[in-house]
Amino acid sequence: MSNGTRRDLAASERAKEYAELIDDITGLMSARLQEAQLPLHILLSSPFGVLNENQEEMLSAAQSAVDSADVALRRLRKLVELDRGAVTPAIQPIGLGDLMRPALAIAQARAVSARVQLHLDISDRAPRVLADATLAQEALTTVLGVAIASTPAAGDVTVTAGEHDEGSVTIEITHARSTGPESLEVRLARRLLAAQHARLTEQPERTVVEFPVERPLRAAAR
Repeated sequence: MSNGTRRDLAASERAKEYAELIDDITGLMSARLQEAQLPLHILLSSPFGVLNENQEEMLSAAQSAVDSADVALRRLRKLVELDRGAVTPAIQPIGLGDLMRPALAIAQARAVSARVQLHLDISDRAPRVLADATLAQEALTTVLGVAIASTPAAGDVTVTAGEHDEGSVTIEITHARSTGPESLEVRLARRLLAAQHARLTEQPERTVVEFPVERPLRAAAR
């Protein structure tokens, strides 16, 4: 066995060990966060006493922080599971509207809360895309949420989706993007999409997601 092969094997073993370690750590942290979520929820909705305004604000902020951390840890753990091969994406044909509907429903609610105008232009003639519906919807929910959060009140977020060319369907999210490095949420979404052969790119004030489309049987047989 050559030195290069030994190094490759050692690097592979280390990567596997790190993945297992991160999986264990994120699992432990998620369990601890869940232990904190319940008492926070009880304190905020408790009939045993009335909280003053400052106490309620502090508990609400703590609950929001814990919930956000829990979501981030769940996403990270899913990525680790994908890298370990513990989860295999279930890639199947799905209509564009069916793929986007759950994420758009959540985005609509977030836009209303943030007082942001959400504009939709979703083609009903686009071919079916090839995607893992669960992973794709999670990634789309994430990038839409980031777009809305980065847009000031009374601002606009526009979502346009349709066939880009014969090989892909493109979802374009136009929004006010804050300057600075790419957010952790977007990086995690990119990894979730890459696992199912989709692609996410960020441009100034625009996020683009591309999915491969279902090939017609005649084209596939050639």
